[in-house]
Amino acid sequence: MGLVIFDLDETIVSLDTDVAWSNYLLKHKLVKDIDSFKQEKEAYYRDYLSGRLDIHRYLREFVLKNLKQHPLDTLFEWREQYIKEMIQPFVLHKAIDCMQKHRAKGDYTMILSGTNEFLVAATSELFPVNFWVATRLEKAENYFTGNVVGEPLSGIVKLHWLQDWLSKHSEFCMEETTYYNNSHNDLTFMSTVGHPVAVDPDNKLRDHAEAHKWPIVTFR
Repeated sequence: MGLVIFDLDETIVSLDTDVAWSNYLLKHKLVKDIDSFKQEKEAYYRDYLSGRLDIHRYLREFVLKNLKQHPLDTLFEWREQYIKEMIQPFVLHKAIDCMQKHRAKGDYTMILSGTNEFLVAATSELFPVNFWVATRLEKAENYFTGNVVGEPLSGIVKLHWLQDWLSKHSEFCMEETTYYNNSHNDLTFMSTVGHPVAVDPDNKLRDHAEAHKWPIVTFR
């Protein structure tokens, strides 16, 4: 039995779930200043694509600033519709087939994403995985507080999380771990596992995968 990890955004869904949430809020006019919100969203996404995103600032000043304004009951109602409108049409069924093949072999499947748990929890229900991990958000009473629990699962923090998890699950090891990912932003993580797989990779990841003879696959 091996550990098989799947990235979420642009890997097993053909979009960025965080951006899709922002687009859902804009579509239904659920933000106060639409023009400002749209400009911020686009600026942060450009930073992400270029590898310059300040994840702490992004969460504090954009994602959580908006989430904490609404009670959880309301957010959960919005999220249910968001999944139907913005996520289900973009689920990649080849990714589901891949997961099912791994599970048929007895592998343990996991979604590991730097996206916040509010979105990842609901999105993961669309996939046949054993477990999911995401950036955790602090809650108090019926609201998000605007704080992250621990560190955001971004960059090297993802790798540290996996190393800690493996230390508590001796039936798995890094050398026998498979990791499916689309982005050069996770090259350090991919270079550490035994079986990295580039999925519909961006140009930087494709070049690296070809140079190191990593498998390159498509879920599209």
